Amino acid sequence: MDEGVIRAAYESGMNYFDTAEEYPGHHRVLAKVIKSMDRKKVFIATKLEATKAETKEGFLKRARKSLDDLQTDYVDCMMMHCPEKAETLKDAGFHAAMAELKAEGRVRHVGVSLHGTFWFRDPEETMEKILLAAAEDGRFDVFLMAYNFLRRDNSERVLEACREKRIGVALMKTAPIAIYYNLKSRVEALEKDKKAIDPLYVDGLKRYKEKLD
Repeated sequence: MDEGVIRAAYESGMNYFDTAEEYPGHHRVLAKVIKSMDRKKVFIATKLEATKAETKEGFLKRARKSLDDLQTDYVDCMMMHCPEKAETLKDAGFHAAMAELKAEGRVRHVGVSLHGTFWFRDPEETMEKILLAAAEDGRFDVFLMAYNFLRRDNSERVLEACREKRIGVALMKTAPIAIYYNLKSRVEALEKDKKAIDPLYVDGLKRYKEKLD
């Protein structure tokens, strides 16, 4: 994440900015630009992974740190980041923490994000199954989901459920072919510099090559 790119995006009219707890340093970079934004005109989302046996207090501590790092009084959406199974959506600690933060006005909406098959590995259950379960759950206001012309994840069914349940949607992985070329360039650069390559990148490149073909 680059401060200049974010600032240029904002000045050109973009108003949706997505980040996450696990993106190294991103909160602090975005915080530098938030100070110069008209906060009422932008939608800022961040994400927390739902880990096993996490308590309400644990989620609150992590969420508050995200808010502190972003240097903002509230986020427009805090999402459960890429749950692997529909069962994870029920995490009591996560929902208790989100309810408290909503009551405080520090979180306006609760969401869930999912890459589907357009990532380095598949979730344990399909994106369709997980997000349809999230729609039925009733506690999620926004989905950040993969959607593109390859239609590998039955996204249309999810979008229809969102329409029925009045759930907001933001799309990602809309250009899957571009992801292949970006990842290929990254792996080739590491090979040229004789640097270690994360096996996840190698596996991911194979997966995206199948999509490219």
